[in-house]
Amino acid sequence: MSFQALSFHDLENNRFDFDHRVLATPDIDYFCSSSAWILAARESFHRFGTPAVFRMENGYLAMFRESMVGVGRVWLPMEAAWCLSCPLVGDPVDLSRQFPELLRRHGAEWDTTILTGLSMNGVLWSALLQYLGPTFRLYRGPEVVRRIASLEGGLDGFLSRRSPKFRSNLRRAMRLSKDEHLRWRFYAPQNLTQSMDLFSIMMDIEARSWKGLSGAGVNTGDMRTFYKRMMQLLTPDVGFRMMIVEQDGRPMGYILGGVFGKVYRGFQFSFDQTLSSISLGNLLQMKMIEYLSKECFLQYDLGTEIDYKKSWAECTMITHALIIRK
Repeated sequence: MSFQALSFHDLENNRFDFDHRVLATPDIDYFCSSSAWILAARESFHRFGTPAVFRMENGYLAMFRESMVGVGRVWLPMEAAWCLSCPLVGDPVDLSRQFPELLRRHGAEWDTTILTGLSMNGVLWSALLQYLGPTFRLYRGPEVVRRIASLEGGLDGFLSRRSPKFRSNLRRAMRLSKDEHLRWRFYAPQNLTQSMDLFSIMMDIEARSWKGLSGAGVNTGDMRTFYKRMMQLLTPDVGFRMMIVEQDGRPMGYILGGVFGKVYRGFQFSFDQTLSSISLGNLLQMKMIEYLSKECFLQYDLGTEIDYKKSWAECTMITHALIIRK
C-alpha cells in the first residue's frame, strides 16, 4: 500500500481531485467535506495543527494532529469545530481496508484518532468497523443533526409542503415588506474582486444586525476569517450564491450559501436591526429558494439543527464520530 504525505498547501493544489473524491463518497455531508470548507476551517480555527494529510490509493485522508492535555497526541479532521466533515473521502471499502495500515505506520504520531461526519447506516461506517475492529479500540462519538429542505417543484413545490401557518407568516412578511421599498439582488460571482466586494458588504450588514451589535456576529474574529477564506476558495468554481436586499440603494440584508453538486448549503443570513419587524430573515430565505429553483438545485441544506429549521425542512441527516484508540 502506498500513502503519500501531503502538506496543507499540497492539498489545496489538489482541490479538483479531492473534491471529485468527495462527491464519489456515499453517505457524507458533501459540502462540509469539500476542500473549501475544510481548508478555510483549518486556517481559521486550527491554524497551529500539523498536517496528517495523505493521498491514498483510492482517496484521501485530510486531518491534522496536535497534543491535547489529558488526551495525548490526537489526529482530528481539518474541520473539527462542528464535526460536520468526513476526513476520509473516496472509495469507502478500499479506504477502510487501507486505513488500519496507515494508522500502524504512523502510530508514533497519535494516541487517539477521531473520524467525524460518518453515517451509521453508510458503507464507510460498516467497513471501518470491519477493518479497524480487530486491531484498535473503537468508540462511538456524539451525533450531529442537519436539516435539509427539498426544492422539488421549485418555490411552489416548497411552499406546498409547508404548514398553513408557515405560508400565512410568509404572506404577512411580504405585505409588510412592500412598504419598505426593498430591492433584491442575486449574485454568483465570477472572480475574486467581485467576491471580496460582496464580503465587504456582508460584513457591513452583519455589524448592523442584532448579532453584530451584541458581539455575536461573523464580522469579527475567527468567524470573519473563516467566511472570507471560504469565499476566496469558492470563487474560481462559482461555488457560492448570495442575495443582498437594498433599501433606497443601501444594503440592508444578505443571505449567503455555498453550492456543490446540486445542493445549496446555507451559511448565514443577517439584516439591519431597523428592519427587524418585517421578518426579513424569512423573506431572504424564500427569495433564495426562488432563485435556486430556477438554477435547478435539488436541496437546500440549512445546516446543523436549530428549532426554527424544522418548519423549513422535511429531511434529516445524522452523522456520528468514530473514536479510535490503540
